[in-house]
Amino acid sequence: MTTRIFFDQLDLFYDYWDMASYAKAGEFYTDRWTVINSRSVEVGDQIYFLDSFTSAKKMGFFARGKVVKADKEEQLRYQDEAYKDLSPAYCTDPWELQENEEQEILHVSFKLDSAIDGTKYNPDSTSKNQSVTLNLSFLKKQEEFKGLRYKPKNTGEIFPEKYVKALDHYWEEHVKKLAKEDIAVLLPAFRRRKK
Repeated sequence: MTTRIFFDQLDLFYDYWDMASYAKAGEFYTDRWTVINSRSVEVGDQIYFLDSFTSAKKMGFFARGKVVKADKEEQLRYQDEAYKDLSPAYCTDPWELQENEEQEILHVSFKLDSAIDGTKYNPDSTSKNQSVTLNLSFLKKQEEFKGLRYKPKNTGEIFPEKYVKALDHYWEEHVKKLAKEDIAVLLPAFRRRKK
């Protein structure tokens, strides 16, 4: 299974924190996310969401999910011949960003299985508990991530496969710990994930 990293590359200011509130209510948050001009995203790809509004040292993961099929009436492959080879995940652009853009901007549908509640912290705080995301700098210091030179450049890019199992492990442990403090949610249907 391919694992991809999504972040807000275009500064669209997605409502990140709705993700956790839906999860806390036991609902699977479903929405769309821009992948700029990447055409290789497939239904079933695992995705991690990275908080890109902070410095590189504070950057961390705040949600995980999967790419899902868009509603049939929104699938790009049925809208235009130019998109006929795209997977069913690609959907129409809700903001019509392409009207005045030279660059093609594509979106895919996703569904979350876990999320951290960002309202519980202030990313600009100087306190010890300034961030509850799963910090990327922290991960790079762990033995399982030895040799990882990952620095996100484009939303939707593939995370190195050899580190995915460790990322899944650290994510699930992090979320379970925060769930005890009502700061994160790992939805039950995804706890018995296939290895």
